[in-house]
Amino acid sequence: MIKKQHTTKDEKRNLIIINVIMSLFIVLCIGGIIEMVRESSMILSAQNNISTLYEQYTDYIESCHSLYKGSDYLTDQARLYSETESITHVNNYFKEYGSMKQRDSSNADAKDPFGIKTMLADAYRVSEELSQTEFRSMYIIMSANGFEKSDMPNDMIRNVTLTEADLAALSDSPENAKAYAREILKDDEYERQRNFILGKSDDALEKVITFEETELEELIRSQTHNINLQTVFVSVFIFLEIALALLVIFHSIRQFRRERQVEEITAESKELHEQLHTFENIAKIDSLTGLHTAYYYYEVIEQVKQYPDEPFSLIMCDINNLKQTNDAYGHAVGNNYILNFSKVIRRVFDKDIVCRYGGDEFIVVLRGKDYDNRDSLIKKLREEAALAEKIDGIENGYVSFSFGSATYRPEGDMQIDEVIELADMRMYSEKRKYKATKNQ
Repeated sequence: MIKKQHTTKDEKRNLIIINVIMSLFIVLCIGGIIEMVRESSMILSAQNNISTLYEQYTDYIESCHSLYKGSDYLTDQARLYSETESITHVNNYFKEYGSMKQRDSSNADAKDPFGIKTMLADAYRVSEELSQTEFRSMYIIMSANGFEKSDMPNDMIRNVTLTEADLAALSDSPENAKAYAREILKDDEYERQRNFILGKSDDALEKVITFEETELEELIRSQTHNINLQTVFVSVFIFLEIALALLVIFHSIRQFRRERQVEEITAESKELHEQLHTFENIAKIDSLTGLHTAYYYYEVIEQVKQYPDEPFSLIMCDINNLKQTNDAYGHAVGNNYILNFSKVIRRVFDKDIVCRYGGDEFIVVLRGKDYDNRDSLIKKLREEAALAEKIDGIENGYVSFSFGSATYRPEGDMQIDEVIELADMRMYSEKRKYKATKNQ
């Protein structure tokens, strides 16, 4: 009887131990499953966030480039029609115009985390004003060629509002009317609007790149912090599971999967960083000349402002007769004219920062040894330009330019922005003198 009682007590004790172990086993299993789901959810969320951020970044990069390239293409087609009067260019124009309108409409309801739609609003408005000028030019040429309004190929042309100057041109001879129509596509106001669109596109592009880098770094930092916390928790968890072989195996498999997913996130992050670097380089290099762009110039100026104790000189150059060359010989010859000058200025200032600021404007930033030799380098630039290779097909096709320079000294009274403005004023002053001398 006593033995039986002892047996019963042992059985009860063993049963309690088994129940405790089983309970612990169940709790640890449930905890392991929950933890694995949480980690998987966190990593999936990180992947989705990076993917979404990359898609938004790509969309807005494309929007900035599409606006600038589309506007340039419309200008080319309008000018080609004014020169050749081939209706093919009108058709090409309105095909791209419709595409730009469709892209603009599709972006209207899209999310705008970067604030790009707001930044590009003025650029789209000026782009539409530019198109109205191009419609007017087409209308005048078609009217001068005897087109009735009903025969014109597009409602945008038929319904365009003409200015008093347009009506006066139409009352003149057909040839004079066509010459007027070509001229309004090349005057100063038209070029100012084109440069405005370029500037807004560059500003938007810079904001997207800066915002993307900041967001990506914050996202990676946040996810790394979360994963580090999870790693500490998993380490404690594994220690409690040593007595249970099945849970050890379970957590080993889970750990392997987590590490693999972390590697995938790291690889995606590295690829995204490389793509960001590629986009930034594209924005800093001019596709025609290979020189730096206005976007890069503004970066340099910001760096200079951060270290105002270092003197520097600024040279602004403007190619003479580019507009006349484009009018007389076409834009392909005009591009050769620009390339010829860019080779000269890069050869003279081979150790300095040389940027193509706009269509026919170049900027050189001189620091260090070249800053001390700035006067002799400016003289050398004029000599090299005079000896540059003549451009085929152009009468007197040698490089000619106007320039203005200014120097910033830390001990001087002028601020950096005032130095930039002074160089610009001097360049335009020399430009006016050149034109006055040429017209005598």
